[in-house]
Amino acid sequence: MSPYAVLRAAVRALHPDTRAVRGFRTARKRFYRQMLCAHAARQAAGDEPNA
Repeated sequence: MSPYAVLRAAVRALHPDTRAVRGFRTARKRFYRQMLCAHAARQAAGDEPNA
């Protein structure tokens, strides 16, 4: 799975109302970074994603 696909999945995981609140922008960016880091760590460990 590419980092872009991970980001799309992370965006879809958030409720639209949550994405719309401007005050949550920093928290959203932190969430996206955490998702990308977790994905990179799993790939580095050689874990296969559940299909």
